Amino acid sequence: MANLEKLKVRNEDEDERTFLCGFRDWTPKCLQFFADIHWFIPFISLCSLVQGMLVSGFINASIPHIEREFGLTSTQSGILLASNDLTGFLFVMFVSYYGEKGHKPTWLGAGSILIGIGAFIYSLPKFMKGDYQPLSTTATFDYNKYELCHHNSSSTIIDLPSHSCTITDNSSGLYLTILCVANMLMGIGATPLNTLGAAYLDENVSPKNSPIYIGIWYGMIILGPSVGFSAAAGFLNEYTNMDGKIPDGIDQLSPLYVGRWWYPFATLGWILVFNGFILMLFPKKMPGALKIREKAIKKGHVQEESKELEEIRKRGFIGFLKATLMLLKNKYLVLVLLASSAKMFIATGVSPFFSKYLTMKYGADPTKANSMIGVILVIGALGGLIIGSIIMRFLDIKKSIKKATIISIVLGVLNCFMAFSYEIKGCDPIDLVSSRQSITFDNGTNAFCNNNCGCLKEHYNPVCANSITYLSPCMAGCTTQKNNITDFTNCACVTPFNVSTKTNENAYQMVQSVTEGKCDQNCDNIYIFLIFIILTIMTSFIGVTPKNMITLRSVPANQRSFAMGLQFLMVRLLGMLPGPIVVGQLFDSTCLIWKYDSCGAKTNCAEYKLESLSNEIKYVSLAGNLINLAFFLMAIWVYKDPHGEEQGVEVIDGKHTTFDEIGQTNPLQVTEDEKDNDQNNNLGDRNQENTEL
Repeated sequence: MANLEKLKVRNEDEDERTFLCGFRDWTPKCLQFFADIHWFIPFISLCSLVQGMLVSGFINASIPHIEREFGLTSTQSGILLASNDLTGFLFVMFVSYYGEKGHKPTWLGAGSILIGIGAFIYSLPKFMKGDYQPLSTTATFDYNKYELCHHNSSSTIIDLPSHSCTITDNSSGLYLTILCVANMLMGIGATPLNTLGAAYLDENVSPKNSPIYIGIWYGMIILGPSVGFSAAAGFLNEYTNMDGKIPDGIDQLSPLYVGRWWYPFATLGWILVFNGFILMLFPKKMPGALKIREKAIKKGHVQEESKELEEIRKRGFIGFLKATLMLLKNKYLVLVLLASSAKMFIATGVSPFFSKYLTMKYGADPTKANSMIGVILVIGALGGLIIGSIIMRFLDIKKSIKKATIISIVLGVLNCFMAFSYEIKGCDPIDLVSSRQSITFDNGTNAFCNNNCGCLKEHYNPVCANSITYLSPCMAGCTTQKNNITDFTNCACVTPFNVSTKTNENAYQMVQSVTEGKCDQNCDNIYIFLIFIILTIMTSFIGVTPKNMITLRSVPANQRSFAMGLQFLMVRLLGMLPGPIVVGQLFDSTCLIWKYDSCGAKTNCAEYKLESLSNEIKYVSLAGNLINLAFFLMAIWVYKDPHGEEQGVEVIDGKHTTFDEIGQTNPLQVTEDEKDNDQNNNLGDRNQENTEL
């Protein structure tokens, strides 16, 4: 009980300010009423909710709109998304090491403020660029001049005029840099939340009540992205420019439309800044926290700290590295974390582009796609957590690491089959004309209807006629544009339906109009596909609790925080960091029609090869799930069944050791005397627990 005595001494030596609300020496009496965990939980939950809405909700939902406004490729979008996890990976060691012994509410408050500032910076590129001009890439070059076919060019397709390329045209790199920096700041700010938030809650309540508070906080983390996706639909319904007026020639279903993606970042960020200053005012430790911990150790609810590890920690950074090396020697733990990284690679890689996928593959209304994602996240995530809890209770997983591993293997097999849901038929491939087109006359002769039109390959303004989509009105051979910018007539490539006896080319130059936008692609099966996605999300969240239990129970009690830190590092380094970049490259590799800037450089993809895109996502999802399954199979092979884990087997440094071998009493065994003492003290304990709660 040496550590218990050490805890008592530490309690006596604690500065009075440790338990007071305020900032440094400023601790007014009026604030001490709030020195209670019940006041702390709403503010840390608000921070988690808004952070999840911004980073995992609004950013992912707005990716297609940001690509259009700033001319970004999917690969560049992947880099933007990965920048958040990059800084989280780089700073987690610093934050977890120094924040553990520091003033956790100050760290949490500083993180909240940093997320808020990063959110505001994320909106700056919109204010810097000004109004979005969908039909004209820059003010110095007007694509509208090339809308019509003038029949005075030497070819059907011409290159962009060289004089249109100016230094100011190529500014997408600057905007991408600002967006990445802002996302990095939000990643740094979220690091204390992910590493110190649960620790502060756990150390300030009794072990019996700790799951309740952590569950409320974790529920807000799950709810954040769902609320973000749902709320994004409202913001994106408004046009991106300040006046909100949609230009003539496009609507919300147009591939050129951009919603007001920047608005939540410019407004909600300040909530986090204000919330951060409030978090900083909470005490380092809640009143009575040390007494609660002392009682927990005395009852055996919390194991005593390892003397060896405490000595290692005194060596500073060298000790931290040595403790990390101890974890890496635990083969079972490392294999489980590698499996989790493979699963997270899929989730973080596909989710940012899922809204775009629903729109392209299944014809989802762009204004409703994000709401759909929000709904399926709530149903799948919450349903998975509830089912996972029921399975844990039914199979008594808490007493067996091996059972938790088996559950993860079963879920891995199911997810492998779920990967084939991307083969569900959606929209028909687009029948697109982007080059010279010939038409056949009734006398059997052929002619090119858009010959010598001088159309720009870089100009994408699709129109539809006769179930064929044309790259632009010029490509359809249209020579007349009426007062309405969308009304194009005299289109040579549009064959009349009700005329059967025409014998020369000129006869086809009669008035024929086109419809703005792409032709109907007969999209179907979106709800069937979403049902399978809900099941995929549900099976993923069923395994959340077993995986966390494996991480916590496969190491000594005082090494669990290190294990969670290692999980944070590996999952982000191997899963969340490369996932969006790789999947973004897969999207770009299946692009059918690119959009170009005024210098002729590729920007964002306008149309995809749907079948190829579906296959690529299916393969990467299947590969990730197979890797996840393989690592869990290796983990259960490495793990040696203690054939009596409930009889007192502990995993120490990767080895299974009984409590008798290390000279300790099994804390799960309760003697008859202890049972009698517990019954005698039951009433007093109830009163004390009510005070602690």
